[in-house]
Amino acid sequence: MKILPVTVMLAGLFIIAIYPPEEHSFYGTCIFRSVTGLDCAGCGTLRGTHALLHGDIASAFRLNALYVISIPFLIYALFIQLRWAPERGALFSLYSQINRWWIIIGLIVLWTVVRNTLL
Repeated sequence: MKILPVTVMLAGLFIIAIYPPEEHSFYGTCIFRSVTGLDCAGCGTLRGTHALLHGDIASAFRLNALYVISIPFLIYALFIQLRWAPERGALFSLYSQINRWWIIIGLIVLWTVVRNTLL
C-alpha cells in the first residue's frame, strides 16, 4: 500500500499545476488570515507550489520561504516514512519523531512571527 499515498500526492500536485490558486476559489481561504489579517506559516504555500511546479523558484520563495527551504527535508521524511517506518513498526516511527515535532512547531511559530513583524 506504499503506492496509494504517492498516487494521492501526485494527483494533488497535478490539480495544483493545472488550476492556478489565484484563479480558482475551490481551494478555500486561510482561516487564520481571515480572522487576524496576518499571514500564518502556511500562507502562500499553495501558490508557491503552483509556482514551483511551473519552475518559478523565485516567486515560490517570495510567497513562502520556509516552505521552499523545507521541501528537501519533506521529501526526505516522506522517503524515510515510506521505506523504513513500516518495517520497524509504527511505535518506532512515532517515538523517533516526537522530538522532531517540537522543533517543527517551534520553526512554524518563529516563521509566523518573523513574516508578520520583520518582512
